[in-house]
Amino acid sequence: MAGAAQGPAAAPVVAPVAAQDAAPRGGFSVWDSAAVQPEWVGKPAPTAAPAVMVAAPNTNDLAGGARLVESAPIRFERIQDAAKEKSSSSATSDGLRFELTPYLWFASIDGNVTIGPATGNVHEAFGELLSDLDGAAAAHLEVWYGKVGVMLDGLYMSLGADSTLSNGGPSVAVTTSFQMFQSEGFLAYRIYEDPTTGRFEPFHVDLYGGVRYTRLETHLSGAGAGAIGLTGDLDNVNDWFDPVVGLRVKSGLTDWLSLGVRGDIGRFDIGDAARFTYKTTANLQFHLFSWLSIDAAYQVYGLDRQRSAGAQTVGFDGIMYGPILGVTFSF
Repeated sequence: MAGAAQGPAAAPVVAPVAAQDAAPRGGFSVWDSAAVQPEWVGKPAPTAAPAVMVAAPNTNDLAGGARLVESAPIRFERIQDAAKEKSSSSATSDGLRFELTPYLWFASIDGNVTIGPATGNVHEAFGELLSDLDGAAAAHLEVWYGKVGVMLDGLYMSLGADSTLSNGGPSVAVTTSFQMFQSEGFLAYRIYEDPTTGRFEPFHVDLYGGVRYTRLETHLSGAGAGAIGLTGDLDNVNDWFDPVVGLRVKSGLTDWLSLGVRGDIGRFDIGDAARFTYKTTANLQFHLFSWLSIDAAYQVYGLDRQRSAGAQTVGFDGIMYGPILGVTFSF
């Protein structure tokens, strides 16, 4: 038949269905055979087609260049790749979206610490941290509505270790224990998104800002405490708020893997806030299901803060760094 492409005998014919198609007559539908393109035989129709119809090849010619096609075809309205549907709906949906990630941060510590009148260097490698760690727990929660989101994070860590401190003279051995609780509350806005990329994670850029609260409890004891100017055990509770601003970029690399990088900074030195603080994280997310992912990340947290309070002074200038393992539940 002129104007119609013929595929292999077993191949179905796929063709666009025009809006003005006649109503089915006696179990048949009428359409214009001239609309069939050779490259459409046995393949999905172009994205621009409003609909496609799949029919068996046993058709009949009609006068005027039209054909009768057996009805009971499989009809698809605007077929799209499932990955794009997921990307678009996950990012532009007007409904609430939640992501909850319990995680563990295997952090090493390196820096200078001030306790009372004494100063010293602290270096806690990952292996030492495991033996000195008394307890740890952490979780991250995100709630999004359209382009606006809230990011919450909570971290608890308890360490006990033997340290050496000096007050300008010989170093003395003391026993120290630290308990740190840190929480974050950020308001985020999605400033850019490409919903055509990534199956579970479209490429997007988020701007966020808020506060990071830190509470540090320090206990120091030992027979040599008097040699560094302490009259007894030191028990100190120190807490403060750091205003921070940051940026996050995330993108799907494959259907099952995405990469996210975020960084924030605070350099305000307002009230009890740190003179300088920052946090950077690079995260690989392995998507097992639409609702479950495994996270493997690396994080660096830097802090420079010291407030003078005589014998109760506690200060730290250094970094915490190490890998993170977590599980993300999306709903």
